Amino acid sequence: MNKFTIKDIILYANPCFSCNNSIYLDLYVFDSLTRLDNRFSISIKKEIVSIDLKISYYNKLNLKINIKNNSFSTENIDDFIKYLQYRNLYFECICSNCGSYLTTQKAIFNIDKLYLEPLELSNESMFIQDKKFNYSIFLNFKNKNADVVITDIYNPLFTENKIIQFNFPILNVRKLKTKEKLIEKINKIKILL
Repeated sequence: MNKFTIKDIILYANPCFSCNNSIYLDLYVFDSLTRLDNRFSISIKKEIVSIDLKISYYNKLNLKINIKNNSFSTENIDDFIKYLQYRNLYFECICSNCGSYLTTQKAIFNIDKLYLEPLELSNESMFIQDKKFNYSIFLNFKNKNADVVITDIYNPLFTENKIIQFNFPILNVRKLKTKEKLIEKINKIKILL
């Protein structure tokens, strides 16, 4: 499985494959103690990602990551270690236009080297339309498979005769270059099933 720097993830996901708009990068945090999740907006300035993980009246925990080499820094490494103790962090590229998104597997921070280990893709969801159908494509990189749901654009209600759903081994969508070629490939696979 491919491994990426944050910059590689941004380049891989941008522009959105489904609608060609720009994507934005978020940090998704899951807290295993409270079972709650949270999203943090990320600002990128001069190839440094800056994320305010915690802001309180008395202190702040900010994480800075170099997007080229995945090195990181924080004001207080002990607070950061405590923060990571019960939390899993994931990066997400999201399209605000069509809702397509890409999520990495859990981010692993090497505290001794102040280095974010290369990121692996977890899943990607794409939402594409042509003149007749809506295509929802869900790629699972860990399991190496893809699920596709096709619905009639004029009758989007989920009735049995209006849905086509199938799964197939994962394919490199980016090699197809356009959403039209992806739809053509999906339709060829659908015929074979």
